[in-house]
Amino acid sequence: MNKIIVITAESYKSIANALNSKDKENHVVGLTTIENIDFKKNLVKILLLKKTCDVSPESWKKHAPKTFAKLKKIGTDPTIVETYKSLLSILVKNNASKDDIQFFLDIFSDYIFKSIKGLGFDFINDTEITIKLKDNGKN
Repeated sequence: MNKIIVITAESYKSIANALNSKDKENHVVGLTTIENIDFKKNLVKILLLKKTCDVSPESWKKHAPKTFAKLKKIGTDPTIVETYKSLLSILVKNNASKDDIQFFLDIFSDYIFKSIKGLGFDFINDTEITIKLKDNGKN
């Protein structure tokens, strides 16, 4: 019996580091890892890795072909970088768990904070951004 692999937040960071590495062999390791985890149980992390990491669609297609095909099947275009809004819509449509939605919102909050600092607000040391979905889950 195959064991279902669900990646943790710590594993997510390790895979992201591999995918953002300048060494293309690390990309292969990261994509091979993604190819061998449970797609549905790791959907939020796969979508976020696809969005936030510097890996070409060609590499995804070559080294994670089943995942690439599944991304197409759920309504995302794996050849482009999706917006956070479109990723959230995909997660809601695919009945992502509250924990997965919270993980997504935490990553999105981090992105907003980094964007603010990138706009020249480097005097900001830290901030807490709280994002919550509307009750009906619509975005």
